[in-house]
Amino acid sequence: MLTIQNLTANYGGPNILKNVNIHVKEGEIVTIIGPNGAGKSTVLKSIFGMTNIVEGKINFYEENMVGVKTADVIKRGICYVPQGRSVFPSLTVEENLEMGAFIRSDKAKVKKDLHYVYEKFPKLYQRRHQKTKTMSGGEQQMVSIGRALMLQPQLLLLDEPSIGLAPKIVAEVFEKCEEIKQSGTAVLMVEQNANIALEYSDRGYVLELGENRLEGTGKELLSNKKVGELYLGK
Repeated sequence: MLTIQNLTANYGGPNILKNVNIHVKEGEIVTIIGPNGAGKSTVLKSIFGMTNIVEGKINFYEENMVGVKTADVIKRGICYVPQGRSVFPSLTVEENLEMGAFIRSDKAKVKKDLHYVYEKFPKLYQRRHQKTKTMSGGEQQMVSIGRALMLQPQLLLLDEPSIGLAPKIVAEVFEKCEEIKQSGTAVLMVEQNANIALEYSDRGYVLELGENRLEGTGKELLSNKKVGELYLGK
């Protein structure tokens, strides 16, 4: 589905990523972990057309994505939920979700997809007329993810989805990621809360200083002594 080969990228200054290799298969949750400054978020932003690609390949279903504008990345089936709660605070939940379908004109299908999001996030249906600025951080994160799903992505990019959330809400976010995967959307996420992220992940990658260090299944990385000492608090 997604193949990143020897990716070197920056924001106009020193290279943040250096020869990074990552792949995501259909129906997978893949997590990137590593210390602050490792370049984890830069991987997602590179896929989404937000960095300067120095060299390397980003292929999505064998189509070259390097140089593709963000709006066209979305049209090809990739959506990105950035770090923090990226909602329109003065709009209601439903208005926020409808903003996710801004590039679509098929109103009947948009309505169907809105129903799909409400099935995935029943709390959002209950609060569909509530302004998002009055909601908790966890609820706002659900709105952000739900809005991305309105674009019918084949691949969902999540940047620190659990940041700032209470433990109970963190578990709920990852359970929703599993449901999204089961519905046919692959997930590539960056996450500091590595323990729970790897529990829900099919595979994972460890980045350090913009380079690949380790990769394996979620279970393999959870049981890896070095990963446990450095990133899992073991």
